[in-house]
Amino acid sequence: MNNIKAWAGLAALLTCEVALAQQAFLNLDERVGPEPQSTTRQFPIAVREATTAMFLDAKVSLSKGLLSLRLLDQAGKAIRDYGTGREFTVQGSVVPTREQGTFQLEVVTDGAVGSYKVQLTPLPPASVFRLNLVTGPAMILVALASVLYWRIHSKAIWRWFWVGAAAWVVGVGLKVAWAFLLNKPILHAVER
Repeated sequence: MNNIKAWAGLAALLTCEVALAQQAFLNLDERVGPEPQSTTRQFPIAVREATTAMFLDAKVSLSKGLLSLRLLDQAGKAIRDYGTGREFTVQGSVVPTREQGTFQLEVVTDGAVGSYKVQLTPLPPASVFRLNLVTGPAMILVALASVLYWRIHSKAIWRWFWVGAAAWVVGVGLKVAWAFLLNKPILHAVER
């Protein structure tokens, strides 16, 4: 009976993971240079559902020149102009796509040397957001139920559960402290 519960829990977890997984429409990680370049490139974005909106995240880091980003509709008209600059970041820009078709991301470089990253992902449907609101409290309920189940079957005194909870709090606190101190240096080293 316990194996059936374990397999059912695993199946539910995998179902949630598949439902939440979103494949990117576009994922660019481009280097420009080492000589200054002036180009206009267009990257196609195929939108198959008319109700889909998109999230755009971008990071531009140039040592020379300028770069501009624009999102174009099927007719070539600019939907969004993300500006021109040597260094800029766009985070979570929501782009509504009222119709399906092929959009274009236009990247224009002017004497540019450096790098840029752009990611366009579909905005998940509202049902996924509602599922995210349920999963956190459900995880807490599972933890509480397992503690109660173990307490009833083991007849252990509550003090040991509190010792375990305190050890967990200390461990999470240390994890947060280490992440706060080391995440930036590690990410900079990985990018280099």
